[in-house]
Order: sequence, then structure tokens, then C-alpha cells
Amino acid sequence: MKLFSFTLVTIGVSNAAPGLWEQCRSQNGTEIGCDKGLVCVSDVEHYGLCYTKVVEESGQCGGLGWNVSCVNGTTCSRQNEGWATCKSAVDNINPAAEWQECDLEDSDKACANDLICVDDDDYRGLCVKEVAEVWGQCGGSGWTTDCESGSSCMVKTATYSQCVPDDSQSGETSSGNNSLSEDQALTAASIQNMGALAVFVDMSSLLKPLAQLHQIAAAVKKMPCSFRMMVFTETTCKDDEQTGSST
Repeated sequence: MKLFSFTLVTIGVSNAAPGLWEQCRSQNGTEIGCDKGLVCVSDVEHYGLCYTKVVEESGQCGGLGWNVSCVNGTTCSRQNEGWATCKSAVDNINPAAEWQECDLEDSDKACANDLICVDDDDYRGLCVKEVAEVWGQCGGSGWTTDCESGSSCMVKTATYSQCVPDDSQSGETSSGNNSLSEDQALTAASIQNMGALAVFVDMSSLLKPLAQLHQIAAAVKKMPCSFRMMVFTETTCKDDEQTGSST
């Protein structure tokens, strides 16, 4: 008598939950619960992928159309449409200073107190004074701010506006004395009367190649010799003396 043996083969389907970066949602919308500590996030190519529910600092916390939480002390900061990272909230202790770049849409790149982030044509954003002082810059390439009381913002060029005193906008300037008295304060107003502010400096342009240096040098050369000697101690009045003797 022959004996027959049978081997039972069973084919089972794994019920293991999908792990990190594994598909968790099908095309018809059916979703499979991810492994512990993971969450199913939307994904264009795979409909849904398992990703870390709470991300550590510097880790990816967002992608194309999805975001997850960051650990305490960090926030999810979006870099572009398809990428976001967890950044330390401590970064906000050192906000951007005047004339430094800022981001109008990113709170992590905010300006310091009394400064505002303006939309500059050459930068994503630029930190400038919310209220500019007299003779300070109050406008640039595509932006303007307020001036302090007693002054108004006057357009100088397409990329530069300056706060000028309200009583000086008539264009009348004094051209009497060519030198400062000993007790006269070296203020912006006195320099203006001497013509020293015939050229202005676009502070935002200092972040660019210093194209205005030649213009500034020419303006300094036209200043009265006595004023040049006060600012630049090695200056001589030889040129002025020659001019005087020739007349």
C-alpha cells in the first residue's frame, strides 16, 4: 500500500503597516495606516507616502502640498513650493538690521524694531527705517517710507528719495561764508548751507558695486578748503591759494 503525503502551502498577504516613504494611499483614495510615528501625507506621484509625524530641527517638514509638525522650539519654514524645513525659533532673536535683506513672506527673516521690510527691485526685501530722519533716505527702487516731523520725502532720482526740511524745499540756500566759525556746530544743516550735500549717497546702492564713488569724490573736491581740512586733516589749500593768486 502506497502512502501519499501532502504539503500544505499557504500564501498570506502581509498586514504590516507601510514604513517611511512607503505608499499609504492608492489611486482610488483607499488609505492604509502608516507605521507608528508616521503619518500619510499627500504625494503627487504616489498619491500618499508615509512620513515622520514630528520632525527634528533642520529636517524636512513639508513638500509639494503637505506639511507636518516640528519639534518644540522649532517652526516649519517653507523655502519654496516643494520644500520646507524645521528651523529654530531662536533665530528670531537676531532679526535683520538696517539695509540687510529680509523676506516679506517669511517671519524668520524679519527686520529689527523700528525697521520695516520693503519690496526692493534688486532684492527680495530690504530693511529700512520706518520713519527716516532729516537728510536720511526715505525711498528707493520701488519703495518709500515716512519722514520725521518737520521734513518731507523728496524724490532725487528714480532709485533715491531723501527727507528734507520743510523750510528748505524752496531751493533757497545761503552761499555767504566759505568756512565754519569755531563755535558753529557741524550739523547736517550747516553742511547743507555750504553746499556739502550737493551730492547724496544712496545707502541701498552701497550694497551694490560702489558706482557713486567718482561722483562723491568730485563733490568733495568742490567743498571749501577750510571744511576739507576739518574732515580730512592731511588736506592742503594749495589749489585754493593758486586760484586766489591768479585772480
